[in-house]
Amino acid sequence: MMNNFSPKINLSGLTVLNLLSIVLLITIFSATINAQVNYEFRGVKITDIDSDVMFDDRKIAEAMDFLAARGFNAVIPVVWNAGYTQYPSQFLQNKIGVEIDPQFLGRDPLNAIIIEAHRAGLEVYPWFEYGFASWYSGGTPPYGGHLIQQYPQWASKKNDGSHCTKNGFDWLSGINTDVQDLIIGMVSEVMTKYDIDGIEFSDRMPALPVECGYDSVTVEIYKSEHSGNLPPQDYDNAAWKRWRADKLNQFYARVRDTVYSKQQDVMVATSPSLYPWAYEEYLQDVPNWVNTGIADQFLPQLYRYDYFAYLQELNSTLSTLAPGKKDITFAGILMNVGSYT
Repeated sequence: MMNNFSPKINLSGLTVLNLLSIVLLITIFSATINAQVNYEFRGVKITDIDSDVMFDDRKIAEAMDFLAARGFNAVIPVVWNAGYTQYPSQFLQNKIGVEIDPQFLGRDPLNAIIIEAHRAGLEVYPWFEYGFASWYSGGTPPYGGHLIQQYPQWASKKNDGSHCTKNGFDWLSGINTDVQDLIIGMVSEVMTKYDIDGIEFSDRMPALPVECGYDSVTVEIYKSEHSGNLPPQDYDNAAWKRWRADKLNQFYARVRDTVYSKQQDVMVATSPSLYPWAYEEYLQDVPNWVNTGIADQFLPQLYRYDYFAYLQELNSTLSTLAPGKKDITFAGILMNVGSYT
């Protein structure tokens, strides 16, 4: 466990990060922890897509040195992607018969990152990137990937009974307690096995496409709380949206309780899509997570292509926060995606 937040520095010249093929940066909104000192969270998300850093221990060490030399103090490596972990997971082995993403078989990228990051003075926040998404089908069957092949009851459904797919991603039902327990089991395992400084959920956890939530498990939970009545067929019904969002809020509170029961100085970081769009499209009740204290750090995805659009979204985001919560806000910057750099 590290605690190496340091005073504000100049972050000019950051485009050199493209040399590492690291896609996303979370950084530079200053947080005033007390009246005397400003602190910053300067972190980079490291993926196993469009980046070869995680595939070689030597490259991991070089990447940590590279980032530390340029003033970063945290890395956010992916550990949950397309139904696989990027670390050896006995929990997932017992659950689905697969210990680790096959491309990392025989290695432990997370452990290597933790060793090299801490050596270089960087904190480590394992990133459960896929969240409640099970697979990326691109909207083409079969849907759900290997998780839904084994546990079809975990799949979320639309009101016509079709699989919940949005923007190419196939979704699990985040209201199903078995699905929630899957995520909490992995969070518990990572905290038990590794010396981490925090965890991060992003735009797919907790989340559920607003069109979804009509799977049999979710419907039965709803009926049990509404005198046997079925949920509205109109997925945009305000009360129905509120009920589903509240269930996701309750899950996130369970995550926080799990983390704190194991280690109270491990941070719970949230990096959601922008509110209110995040709520209207994915039932992400972002102000609730920040303002009620579920999240220790708020890393909104302010991924815009020009300064003025970025500033507008930043001000809009800050307007939703309770007094004092600006101090835990560290706004995201899009560094590199596709042809954009």
